[in-house]
Amino acid sequence: MDITLQLLLVKSKLQSIKTRIRLTREDLEEKKPNATAFIKGANEVELDLTEIEKTIYDLENEMRMIGREINYAMLINGKLKEKINDLENEIKFKNLDL
Repeated sequence: MDITLQLLLVKSKLQSIKTRIRLTREDLEEKKPNATAFIKGANEVELDLTEIEKTIYDLENEMRMIGREINYAMLINGKLKEKINDLENEIKFKNLDL
């Protein structure tokens, strides 16, 4: 599976988990406000998941930047190969003239 599709799948699963935890926490706050340990735990998990989402976003941005750098390096590499080929041909022709 393509990495972009994998990221999309993971992000949607993460969002689904985060939503289920939020809904459960809100339900507990409404129906069982004395379940403070569960409510606090759910809050902490939500914060952790938000941090994970941010990290995934940062990694995606880094991946895009690296992809652009690789594309640029490949472009320059292609131009340099052309230049080398031109110089090699020029040397061959000069050697023939001698």
